[in-house]
Amino acid sequence: MSSVEIEIGNVASVTRSMTTHLAGMKKECAKAAERATHRTLAQVRTEALHIVKENYTASTRDIREGSKIVVSPGATSAYLRLHGPRGVPLSFFAPRPARRPDWRGVPVRSRKPAAGVSSQVRRGERRFVARSGDYKPFWAVANGKDYLWRRTGETTLQTVRDRKTGKVRVRRAAQIEMLYGPSSLYALDDPDAHARLSRLADEVYPRRLRHELDRMLGTIR
Repeated sequence: MSSVEIEIGNVASVTRSMTTHLAGMKKECAKAAERATHRTLAQVRTEALHIVKENYTASTRDIREGSKIVVSPGATSAYLRLHGPRGVPLSFFAPRPARRPDWRGVPVRSRKPAAGVSSQVRRGERRFVARSGDYKPFWAVANGKDYLWRRTGETTLQTVRDRKTGKVRVRRAAQIEMLYGPSSLYALDDPDAHARLSRLADEVYPRRLRHELDRMLGTIR
């Protein structure tokens, strides 16, 4: 799941009924309706992010940055598209320990927690360790950022050049994989959550449009 759309279902009918008596100001009314739809869907977006935070521990920044408000000319249709990654790195889901420890000088067998880094994906659920057999999650750096990784149990051959002698040797290295959790957008895939957002859009739009029309008429007077 990578996107969710929330539409203002009554936008055309509400706009038509509230601007009928202003037939001589079609252009101004269209602009007022466009402003009202943008403000309505911005409020819906805030509520959607609140729902995600209620359910998942990961940050909603990617969803906010990937959101888009689409309004047709004259606001005959309008919807909010929320877009997010298909999977979120597991390191974003309340890991414990929360950052990569400095293990310099500490023997491997003495490093804690011995069971591996734990995570909590959904709020209210128990923490878990994403083990696979004897392999447990651990912190490692990729592109300058800390992520959770795990050995796959497979190995690969690597060539290594000695800095002093310049000689090249072949060594066998363990393969690792980055761990991912679910997309936080799944919180909005719930029928109740979707209905809650659609209902909010339909309730807020008439109030926002009335405000924009009153402001428009106030400037004319």
